[in-house]
Amino acid sequence: MSAYGNYLGMVRKLKKEGKLEIKPKDKIYRLTGIDSAMELLRPGAKWEISNSTFTRWDDERPCPSMDEVRDAQRKAQEFEDSINTIWTKDQENKILEMQGKIAGALN
Repeated sequence: MSAYGNYLGMVRKLKKEGKLEIKPKDKIYRLTGIDSAMELLRPGAKWEISNSTFTRWDDERPCPSMDEVRDAQRKAQEFEDSINTIWTKDQENKILEMQGKIAGALN
């Protein structure tokens, strides 16, 4: 059996055991990443970050604090939580597959 076949078997087993499930409260956030927060705070700025510290700031505007970045991320998450996302079966399968990959990497 191929590695992918073994992987799919693991995903099916985890799903059957109830360890992989998309619940209504679950979201796949699209706007809460640091890239999105930075684009909202300082559109077009050139920056790099490592361990919550800006290591490069190439912009005439002041560098935002990590508190500002986290606040933008929190507001984006609150916005996304207010939206009733409905997945197609194909999307649900892809999400469950990704959860399986994450579960496999953590084990």
